[in-house]
Amino acid sequence: MNFEDLDRVTLGAGAPSSGKTEFALGMLVAAMRRYGDGNAVMTVSGRQIADALGDRAIRELSAVAFRLLTAVRSSQGEPLPKLLNGAEQDVIIRKVLASHVEHRQHGDDCATCDLLRTYFAVSEWSGLVADDSTDAFANQLRDMLARMNEIGAKPQFEDMLIARAASRDGMLDERRERLRTQWRLAFALREEYNEAIRSSYPGEYRLDASQLMIDATEAVSGIQEADIANMLIVDDFQDTTLAGFALLEALHERGVRLLLVGNPDEAVQTFRGSYPEYLFNQAQTRMGARLERIEGLQTAHEGDTAQTVSNQQGMHGDYRTLVATRVSLSIASTESTDVPLPDRPGKMSDMPGAMPIETLPADDTGARVTPTAVWKRPCTVPLPKSSTTWCGRSKLSICNVPVYGTTWP
Repeated sequence: MNFEDLDRVTLGAGAPSSGKTEFALGMLVAAMRRYGDGNAVMTVSGRQIADALGDRAIRELSAVAFRLLTAVRSSQGEPLPKLLNGAEQDVIIRKVLASHVEHRQHGDDCATCDLLRTYFAVSEWSGLVADDSTDAFANQLRDMLARMNEIGAKPQFEDMLIARAASRDGMLDERRERLRTQWRLAFALREEYNEAIRSSYPGEYRLDASQLMIDATEAVSGIQEADIANMLIVDDFQDTTLAGFALLEALHERGVRLLLVGNPDEAVQTFRGSYPEYLFNQAQTRMGARLERIEGLQTAHEGDTAQTVSNQQGMHGDYRTLVATRVSLSIASTESTDVPLPDRPGKMSDMPGAMPIETLPADDTGARVTPTAVWKRPCTVPLPKSSTTWCGRSKLSICNVPVYGTTWP
C-alpha cells in the first residue's frame, strides 16, 4: 500500500511480525515529504519505544495532547499546562483523605465520610483510609481516578452510571448497591481531588496525565490551523484509551488525516482503559476508517539466525510460526461480529495443522521442528543419587532437556 492509497482515516491491521511499525515509519517519511517535517507526526505506545526510534516526529499520544493544549492556552493568554508528577499526586490524594480522617476524629462527618463508612462497612474506617504503612487505599484511589478519566467517566455521567448499576428491572441486590456506593464515592473523591489541586496551585494550570487527554480534546476546537499537524500516524492503536480515541476523533473533525496501525490481539494496556476490538470497530463506524490489511512475512528466529517463513505456503513451515498461528486463531473476539475468525483484523493466516490443531507427521519434511528447552525451577529437595525422581516427579520430565514436540498446544 502506497501513501497515495491512504484515505482520510485508514485503519491498518497486521498479524504479529508483519512489519506494522516499519509500515508506519514508511508512511511517516512519505507524509513528511508531502506536508513538511513539522506537519506529520507519529505516535507510539510508550516513551521507551519513542526514545528507541529516536526521531523528533515520533512521540507518545500524550505528548501530542500536551503540545496541542499548550498551543491553545498560549494563544489565549492563559496559564500553560504543567503535569503533576507522581509525588505531587500522592500529596494531593493524602491531603484529601486526611481531611476526612480529621472529620471523623472531631465527630463532624460529611457526606463523603458517610460514603467511606458504607464502603468499608465499619464504623471506625479512618485507620483504613490513612494507613501510612501501606497507603493501600490511597494507591487504589489514584488508579481509580486515572481509570475514570481514561474511560471518559465525566462528572455529567455520574447519575447515568449509578443508574446502570441497578438491574434491568430496577431492583437492587447487595452487590449492586455496593457498586453504586463505590461509584458515588469515586465521583465525590475525584471532585475533592480536583479542588485540592486548584487550591494547592493557585494561578497555575496543573493536571495529571489522565486529565490531559480530556482537556486536550476539549481544546482542539479552538486550536489555530498553524498549530495542528496535517497527518497523525498512530502505531499500536490497539493500546489507545477511550480518552485517547476521543482526542483522535476531535482531530479528525478538524481535518487531520489519520493512519491507525495495530492489532487487537497485541493489546497490553487493557488494564488502563483500552478496548482494542471496540476501538477498531468504532474507528470504522464513527470516523469512516477504511480497513487495510498489512501483509508481510512472518519471521522466526533460531539462535542468531533469522529465518523467513511464508504463511501462504502449503507446507507446515517453522514450528514456532505454527504455534503462533494457533495462538492467534484461538483468540476470540470480544465484540459481536459475523466475520470468520481467520479473516478478522490482525489474525495470522491459517496454515495446515494450526486450527483445528493437528498432529504433525514425524517424517514430514515440510515441518522444520524447532528444539525447545523446557526449563523448570530446580528442585531443592536432596535425594540419593540412585533415586529416579525429584519431588515425586520423573527426572526426565523436569530436567532442562530439549523436547522435540510437534503436537503442542
